[in-house]
Amino acid sequence: MQKIDPDFLFTMGASIHPLRQIADLFGADAVNAIVRAHDAVLGATVANNIYLPSLKQSRPVGERFCEMLRQIHSRTQEADWDQLLTEEEVAAILRMIVEFEGTYITEMRNAAIYYIAPHSAFDIEELIANGEKLFPKSLEAKVPEAMRDVKDGAKALAYHLWTSSGYHFHRANEAVLRAYFDHVAVGIKRDPKATMGNLVKTLKDKKLGHTPILSALESVIVFHRNPLAHPGDFIEDADEAVSLYAQIRSTVGYMLDELPGPPPPIVVQAFPVPINP
Repeated sequence: MQKIDPDFLFTMGASIHPLRQIADLFGADAVNAIVRAHDAVLGATVANNIYLPSLKQSRPVGERFCEMLRQIHSRTQEADWDQLLTEEEVAAILRMIVEFEGTYITEMRNAAIYYIAPHSAFDIEELIANGEKLFPKSLEAKVPEAMRDVKDGAKALAYHLWTSSGYHFHRANEAVLRAYFDHVAVGIKRDPKATMGNLVKTLKDKKLGHTPILSALESVIVFHRNPLAHPGDFIEDADEAVSLYAQIRSTVGYMLDELPGPPPPIVVQAFPVPINP
C-alpha cells in the first residue's frame, strides 16, 4: 500500500495544458512548453510511479507522445529559437494531446484509487502509519506479540473495516491477558487454547488477579467479545468500533500496569588491557 500524491496529477495537467496553445507560442516559450509537457508525460506513463499498474493503454500512447516531443525539441534546439513550428507539427501535437488525455483520464477513472474519509477524532494517517500509538508505550516491551494485531486493528479502523478492527483488538487484548495470567497465576499451567472467558473464570475461582481488572475483562466479554464471536454478528459503525477500542484500551492499560517490564540489558564490563612500558 502506498499513499497517493494528488499533487502529481494536478502538476501533470498543469504542465500539459499550455501545449494546447502551441500554435500561439514563439521561440523559447514554445520550447519550454514542449519540455515541460514531455517531462510530465514521461513521469506519468514511462518513469516508475505508483499509478503505473493501473495503466495499460496510456503507456504506449505516452511513449509515442514523448518520442514526438523529443524529436521536435531536438530540431528546435538546432534551429533558430524564433522559428515557428510547422503546421503539421502543431496539428500532430494537438491530436496527441487529445489521444493521451482521453486515454489517461479513462484509465485513471477506472483505477482502484479510494479516499479514506475521516471519522471520530482520529488522525487517519496516524492510524495507518503509527497504529501502536493507540495503546500504552509499554505494550511493545511487555507483550511484543500483541503489536501486530494492534497495528492491523488501527489500520482496519482507518479503512472503516469495523468488524476487522474488533477482531484484531480482541486478539491483542487476549495476548496481554495471557501474559497477565502467567504473571498472577504462578504455578498454574495455562491451557494454550483457553478462551478469554476461561482465563478470567480461572483467575476468579482461584482468587487471583486484581478484582477491578477482572471486572473490566468481564465487561469486555459481555458487551463486545461474545457478541462478535457469533458468525452472524458484525460491528456496524464507527461508534461501536470506537467503543470497543476504548474499552479494550482500558483493560490492556490496567493489565500492563501490573506486568513487570523486561529485565535490563546485561552490561559486560571490559577489563582494561595493560600497556607494557
